[in-house]
Amino acid sequence: MKQLRSLLFAADLRSPGQDIAQAVSRLALATGARVTLLHVLEPLARLASPPSTGLAGLAGLAGAVNLSPRYGWHEVTESLRQVSQTSLDDLASRLTSQGVDLAERAIEVGPAADTILAKANDIDADLILIGAGERARFERFSIGPVAVSVIERASQPVLAVRPGEPLLKFERILCPVDHSAPAARGLRNAIRLTKIFGGQLVVLSVIPEISWLSAAFETGQLQEAQATHASQWREELEQFLAPIDFAGVSVTQDVRHGAPHRQIAAAAKDHLADLIVMGATGRTGLARVLVGSTTRRMLEELPCSLLTVKEEEVLDEVYGKLLRERNALISDARDLCAAELYDRALPKLRRVLELTPFHLPTVEALAETHEKLGHSADAEKFRLRAEQLRAHDD
Repeated sequence: MKQLRSLLFAADLRSPGQDIAQAVSRLALATGARVTLLHVLEPLARLASPPSTGLAGLAGLAGAVNLSPRYGWHEVTESLRQVSQTSLDDLASRLTSQGVDLAERAIEVGPAADTILAKANDIDADLILIGAGERARFERFSIGPVAVSVIERASQPVLAVRPGEPLLKFERILCPVDHSAPAARGLRNAIRLTKIFGGQLVVLSVIPEISWLSAAFETGQLQEAQATHASQWREELEQFLAPIDFAGVSVTQDVRHGAPHRQIAAAAKDHLADLIVMGATGRTGLARVLVGSTTRRMLEELPCSLLTVKEEEVLDEVYGKLLRERNALISDARDLCAAELYDRALPKLRRVLELTPFHLPTVEALAETHEKLGHSADAEKFRLRAEQLRAHDD
């Protein structure tokens, strides 16, 4: 993924989409990207079948207008467009009130995935952001066919946001790697996102099951073969990670055995990840594992949001810009505190924490600044937060 200048938000207006809108806002504000809002009204023929879990805006909004047979397709489309426009305007107002720079808001008619992909190409989007699906009954999650199609077919990176918990805050990022070039690309992107948002990164390597182990089992040499295979895999992992720059990143490693798609899901849950970042292909075909038709059951239980990166690097310039902004704010706040101008230092420190939520020196500075201003409750809140961060580092 290259520098994020243009972000396409494919909005499903059938549901409020608060979780996805929050992710759009955080990403746009952190990177300075302009956002294009798109809602798709699908062809009338789709009303003959049950609504899908993707961007079936037409089916989802059907109850808002009278779809009596006496109405033609043009009248139905215009009625639905009016209803959709109101909802889209409300969403746009919510985003702009948070400081998001909107480039365009559009309602288009056509097959959802095709229309989204065409729009992304038309506006030269650097990233497509889409809802991964919706929460179903009994807290189950249902993956959307539109999301699957967009992930599989888009040339741009795709961020599929899972509704509900965990909310996407870019705080705990899981990056599965298989020692391939695409995996390295995914990892570099995960590192930069971790730095931008001050989060925590887990690098996951899954030692896969391979066919020759069955032969080793038949010859009675299974244990030795497994140990040799695992040892070779770990050596490859060390070689793969050696040139990667993890400076300034809170990172841990997790090595597991088994089927990659199952272990990715398990690791995401165990580490409380809110985002999985991965290269689109690789030795074990990690993205295909996630979006292939044979593993749809795993997608239905996708534990968190997913970012797939296909060809380009992400956020080099953005990271440098944000780092410079953060350092300038810290310097200004330090000077203001030295001059005992604590009320003026406070908003600068808060902005630093927006950029890097886990920056311990800033949390400590906020506690001290609130104490100087006589804000006892706020001072105590930030002292407790600092203690939690120090405990995690230990």
